[in-house]
Amino acid sequence: MQKKTSIGGQAVIEGIMMKGPKKTALAVRVPNGSIDVEYISENHLKDRFPIFGAPVLRGVVGFVESMITGYGAMMKSAEKSGFTDIDEEDTIEKELELKKETASGQADRADTAVDESAAETAETAEATAVAEEGAESVAESAETAAAAAETEESAAAEKPEAPEESSANTENEKFAEKKPTSKFVNVLMVVAAVLGVALGVVLFMYLPALLFDLTNRAAGGSLSPFKAVFEGVLKMIIFLCYIVAVSKMKDIHRVFQYHGAEHKTIFCYEKGLPLTVENVRVQSRFHPRCGTSFMVLMLVVGILLGVILTWCFPSLQQSSFRPVWVAIKILILPLICGIGYELLKFCGRHDNALTKVIAAPGLLMQHITTQEPEDDMIEVAIESLKAVIPENPEEDVW
Repeated sequence: MQKKTSIGGQAVIEGIMMKGPKKTALAVRVPNGSIDVEYISENHLKDRFPIFGAPVLRGVVGFVESMITGYGAMMKSAEKSGFTDIDEEDTIEKELELKKETASGQADRADTAVDESAAETAETAEATAVAEEGAESVAESAETAAAAAETEESAAAEKPEAPEESSANTENEKFAEKKPTSKFVNVLMVVAAVLGVALGVVLFMYLPALLFDLTNRAAGGSLSPFKAVFEGVLKMIIFLCYIVAVSKMKDIHRVFQYHGAEHKTIFCYEKGLPLTVENVRVQSRFHPRCGTSFMVLMLVVGILLGVILTWCFPSLQQSSFRPVWVAIKILILPLICGIGYELLKFCGRHDNALTKVIAAPGLLMQHITTQEPEDDMIEVAIESLKAVIPENPEEDVW
């Protein structure tokens, strides 16, 4: 039996967070090869204040809650998968290499000292043999040679031994026991999040307004009526370039593969097929109820609201009002988010020409943000979905 489910997920580092009507689970492939499944507790604002479950408002609240939960899941997946150990392992290898180079240098210097001592002793013996005559000189030469042998043996005894392989192994074990502190990782993630928000404001709010003002000034002000459209199209171009750029990163590419596994698994579940790797593998990786589609819808809605605002308040088109215009765009983000969510929900519930047109840009973008997964990634997606399937099959109907 085929149905449209409300279950949805988010790809994380080496895993997937899946949200069901009652439970939220995080499944991660850990370093030993097994799949770790952990339930995440959530406190939804609409459960305490029903008003936040109203149309438009539910989209805003849901988006904020998803961002918070997703951020926490990303941090947990990084720790569980061993992703945060990469820098520590690099440091260990460098320190071990430095220790080996130092030990090798000490051994070379010891060999040189022994050779020089032996050479000096040989020269002394030769000079003594030439100066002395007869049997007495021969005896003295013999004594000198014996002394030279003793000196060489003494120098060899004092030579420091090179570190053995077992010593290097001991150092390796010592450093391997070190683990990065979770506090440091948390601070790093928070700093990255703050910088990400700041970068988003600059790229998607200020930069489009600045570029429009410069272009409009060069065109003699003839582009003023198209301010919102110009900025909206520029935002889409920036967003597309950003997604393409990050998709080239190896770790992000794997996250996009897990994203594809999530979509395929949900499609398999919606079709009522057994959740096996074989059944999931053949499903489509492009799903209309995707976060990528939601972001694209927000950009489109932002363009439409921008057009309405510039028509209602023509003074906003002037470059002198740029800071005010940027502030307004930030303030209307919740409204854009709420409308975008309702459109996404509408597309998920209906399948007609209108919804296909609305969903088309998001589905096209998913050619970048989702990639064909490997079988072991599909296994993780299956476990994450199984963990949130409700006992009552009617509870997760979209």
